[in-house]
Amino acid sequence: MLKILGCAFGVLLVALFAMPAFADSITIFGSETNPESGSLLQAQAVVSYDGNGTLTVVLANVDDVALKPSDLLTALFFSVSGGYMLAPVSAVLTSGSAVLNGPDGGGNVGGEWAYGDGLVGAPNGATSGISSSGFGLFGTANFNGVNLAGPVAVDGMNYGIDYGIGPGSNNAVLSNPTISNSVTFNLSVADDYAGFSLANLSNWSFQYGTALDEPNFPPDEPGIPVPEPATWSIVGIGMLGLFAGRFRNKL
Repeated sequence: MLKILGCAFGVLLVALFAMPAFADSITIFGSETNPESGSLLQAQAVVSYDGNGTLTVVLANVDDVALKPSDLLTALFFSVSGGYMLAPVSAVLTSGSAVLNGPDGGGNVGGEWAYGDGLVGAPNGATSGISSSGFGLFGTANFNGVNLAGPVAVDGMNYGIDYGIGPGSNNAVLSNPTISNSVTFNLSVADDYAGFSLANLSNWSFQYGTALDEPNFPPDEPGIPVPEPATWSIVGIGMLGLFAGRFRNKL
């Protein structure tokens, strides 16, 4: 039996060390009914940090089809504390997503989105944000892509995120390029990124439409963390303890 226990211990250690290192990650979700269209708006952002200066945001619109331009998800606002600075790197279509009614840039939609910081007047007291529309806050697109369709990016509803286009969708939406489902954004944390974590990000809110008086809402609940390596180690130790206890009881 001791030999069996030793083998089990070894297998569990190998499994734990073979697990991929989990990045610091949270999932935030928010919902609200759009008074203009009656649509239930639902947005999700999966935010992860690799510990080496790269912040990734997967922004998705998970509501019903867009009935009005104000049903398009166009921005994510947040604040960055601790004196850290972010810089936009790329904005690409997430796997399974597509551009409707316009060019897709080979998956690179960075020329239609902008990152801004030092914002004044943004919702929920936010000082930073990622947006496909200007809102009087954002300047030119800066996620390292070309302007895929006029007017000059970032402006209007072009390349806002829609869940999908279906029967009954508004013609104003149908006539503009929109992104179905999701965009993945990469940003870099400045060289002095030591100590940065997702705890430095706050004041989240999802923005729809092309004006700040259109639907904006914070996440329904705080972000849901993904286990990090230390957490898995604790789980593994607990499993070993449970196994050893059961073994002792059988002696």
